Amino acid sequence: VPLVLYSDVRAPIATLSFLRRALLFAELATIAYNDEAEAHRAAQAIGFAEAKLFDQDGSQAYRSRNEHDVVLACRGTEITEWNDIRADANAVMSVVGTIGNVHSGFNREVDDLWPLLEDMLREIDLPVWFCGHSLGAAMATICAYRCKNSSLTRDPHELHTFGSPRVGCRRYIHHAQITHYRWVHNNDIV
Repeated sequence: VPLVLYSDVRAPIATLSFLRRALLFAELATIAYNDEAEAHRAAQAIGFAEAKLFDQDGSQAYRSRNEHDVVLACRGTEITEWNDIRADANAVMSVVGTIGNVHSGFNREVDDLWPLLEDMLREIDLPVWFCGHSLGAAMATICAYRCKNSSLTRDPHELHTFGSPRVGCRRYIHHAQITHYRWVHNNDIV
């Protein structure tokens, strides 16, 4: 089924209204489920010249980039992928330094991908935005927090998550001061 996209990003994302930004990030989180060729076509259709897939041991994220912004959209759970199911099921909380506890399955998914993402993030000097759906939302949260707390020069501009499971304890969540819009549907976990 072809994607129906409504976003049109020709100016910096920060100039879009809140609802237009939310729609854009929802569409990019949806695009992240596609193969690289389709994701590239969809990203181009809404104003991003590039959509690059980062894939390490089944942990996946797309970087969509134009002349104004970079968006990192983490791919959510694919029920046919054992790696995703294992990440969702591994609900043991693990300690992350002095900043609290985080879901070990989600954290492990980001551990796989983080070296690639960190190298990519070091090379850019544009505003960075994060988004994702489901497992991808949890991964985007951890990525944005790592970005904020690392030696990277660019802080996350905003984080938009859709249908995110619980990522960590209150101390972990409140540790990073990131503008985070958490979109909850029906009986999603709050």
